[in-house]
Amino acid sequence: PRQELARRRGAHSTRTSSAPRNLALASRGGAEMARRKQGRRIKRKTQKETDTSDQASELPPRAFVFSKGKVSAPLKALVNDLKGVMSPNTARALKAQRRNKIKDFVDVAGSLHVSFFLIVSSTEQSSYLRLVRSPRGPTLTFRIRSYALAADLAATLRRPYSAGNAVWQSNPLLVLSDFDQSQQEQSLAATMLRNLFPPINVQTLQISACRRIVMLHQRPAEEGGGVELRQYVIKAAPTNVSRGIKKLTRGNRVPSLGRYGSMADYLAGRGGYSSESGGETDDDEKVDLPQDYVGRGAVRDQRVGVRLHEIGPRLSLELVKVQEGVCDGAVLFHAERTKTEEEAAEDAARRQARIDAKDARRKAQEQNVARKRAAKDEKAARRKRRRAGAGEGDGDGEGIVPDPDGDGLWSAQQPREPSAEELAKYNDSVSVFGDVVLFLDILGASECEGLCLAERGCSSWSLDKLRSVCSLRVVGRPTVRSDPTAISGWMSAQQRESREARFAGSAGEPSVAAAAEEAAVAAAAPSNVSKATGGGLLVN
Repeated sequence: PRQELARRRGAHSTRTSSAPRNLALASRGGAEMARRKQGRRIKRKTQKETDTSDQASELPPRAFVFSKGKVSAPLKALVNDLKGVMSPNTARALKAQRRNKIKDFVDVAGSLHVSFFLIVSSTEQSSYLRLVRSPRGPTLTFRIRSYALAADLAATLRRPYSAGNAVWQSNPLLVLSDFDQSQQEQSLAATMLRNLFPPINVQTLQISACRRIVMLHQRPAEEGGGVELRQYVIKAAPTNVSRGIKKLTRGNRVPSLGRYGSMADYLAGRGGYSSESGGETDDDEKVDLPQDYVGRGAVRDQRVGVRLHEIGPRLSLELVKVQEGVCDGAVLFHAERTKTEEEAAEDAARRQARIDAKDARRKAQEQNVARKRAAKDEKAARRKRRRAGAGEGDGDGEGIVPDPDGDGLWSAQQPREPSAEELAKYNDSVSVFGDVVLFLDILGASECEGLCLAERGCSSWSLDKLRSVCSLRVVGRPTVRSDPTAISGWMSAQQRESREARFAGSAGEPSVAAAAEEAAVAAAAPSNVSKATGGGLLVN
């Protein structure tokens, strides 16, 4: 293959049409490099707004099941089993990382219509399961007394039941047992557990979708209390049918009849019922199917016996704490600690102080954002006014606006001497070195050129890229290097001779109006203004 590849490369190099091909590759590479040089990615809002319409309320409840903190491998397997319990209204492929916070899940829960979190965590003392209502709570914390995984139950059975993929595609039936509504914590727990699963509409229910049952039983205090969780698969089989007939209808193979004289012997002999309950079941377990169900012989109007096969997991839970918020807030119930009124008041004051501090920080942030936005808008407006007053800034005299009073002065603010701090900042930003005359608040290149004409000994001028700072190069002073993007110009020989004649003919300084008139006359001559776009302009 390497020799063949080398041969093909040599053939390509001898082609006459290789130049356009290489040019296309070069242009494509240049385009890719241009895309890479565009700069940093602009962050945009990727989370959709939470849908609070009636359509969102009709959706079935959804839940995130994940672990928090450092947990053992069996607890990770328990998380996967709990995802199966909450199927299909959960993310089976969800994996939480250590850097993820509860706030991260709350932020994405609204757009995904997720209303519950099941969080498994572990400490040195025990393991816990937190049931959280998003986005504002409450939070129920259960201590996991004991648990058995689905794999553990399957290992104890001789013929374990293997649930197919179709079993997890429908919502389970929920059975709540012996929750005391007179106790607030049990009533709240029953309400939260009931809202975990979608309600049943008897009028539109398809019994073929009822494949699983999740049972939650509240044990009495005499038996130690706590909540027991079990999960079963529903199976329906025709009643009054012997084991031999089931074998005939179940598989494709014909059973061995060599030991029997006839088919009647097979049905009445060992091919009969496997036990006393094999052919007959209790009347409470027999139902007439109103619709077709899953399984052989489970058709409409057929009398079948309903059986439950446990598939796991098993959980024994104990409610230890109820909090008002999402894993935070006031403790409404605690099984092991009772607070006095003073302690409750202190906790309330501490929570209120934390809320007030958070509100103060939010207000300060909003004020800072508003202040920065206003400063940015003011800067943009100031720049727009400068550009509008300076015109194109080509040195043609359009930036010089006579004063309405007729005194020949510009209507713009007069130049002022910069401070030491402004001079240092200017030197750092536009790379101007040496003892140079600076003027601030300049409107355009024409005004900067007029200042150079009015300054005796000025040989060149430079206006920075923001068109706000004008620097003059005076004869006899050190060399000035201007910014690479600055607008610069130098005095021609004719302009210098005219200026020297004016200085020699008048005892005082030349007026600004005269300098403006001279700048307008010089505009007809070849322009000495250059807009540097490459390297910096060096004036000697």
